Parts: sequence; structure tokens; C-alpha cells
Amino acid sequence: GEAEVSFTAVVAGEPTEETIVKAREAEGLDILVIEASEGLQMGRLALLEVRLRRGTAFGVKVLRLALRRLGHPVVGSGNACAKSQGITGTYLAVTRLAHGDVGAEVEP
Repeated sequence: GEAEVSFTAVVAGEPTEETIVKAREAEGLDILVIEASEGLQMGRLALLEVRLRRGTAFGVKVLRLALRRLGHPVVGSGNACAKSQGITGTYLAVTRLAHGDVGAEVEP
């Protein structure tokens, strides 16, 4: 069923206000840029908090694909990720999950 799911992700680039609006309207994502910085190997990276407004608790793949469509793929070694030498795993984590009156959250 429907669940409220929040993720934290490291992505290539930094979403603009225009991209954030497009994400909300076209993809059902609420994006907050927590931090962004310029790196030597991968260029500009951003740490995002993303809330999937419609979907299921199994929205990790949906989120990865949506961020890629928006031009900001998640950094990692999986499909639809921004890849770089020496990177293993995917820099994406579920940080909050709620369904009805039950929820769980990972503290920052």
C-alpha cells in the first residue's frame, strides 16, 4: 500500500529551483538540498533529502530512475547511477518510513 518514504542521497550536480519544482510536479518528489560542494573527481555533488509523495516503501528503484531523468543521478555502482572509479555500493538510504499511524526514522 501507500507509504510515506524519505530518502537521503548523494547525487551528481545540484538541483536548481526549476528542477525541484519539476520533481514535485512530474515525479511526485519533494527535494531539499542539504549541502552541495565541488569535488575533484566527480565535479559538483549534492546531499539531498527526498520524500516520495506517492509510491510504496519499495521506491528505491523508482527514486533512482526519477533522479536520473531529472539530470541528477545518485552516486553509486548500480543501474541508473553516476559511476566513478573506486565507488562501490549506492549512496542512497531510506531515512524515514511511515504507513498509517506506524513509522520509523533514522536520526541524522
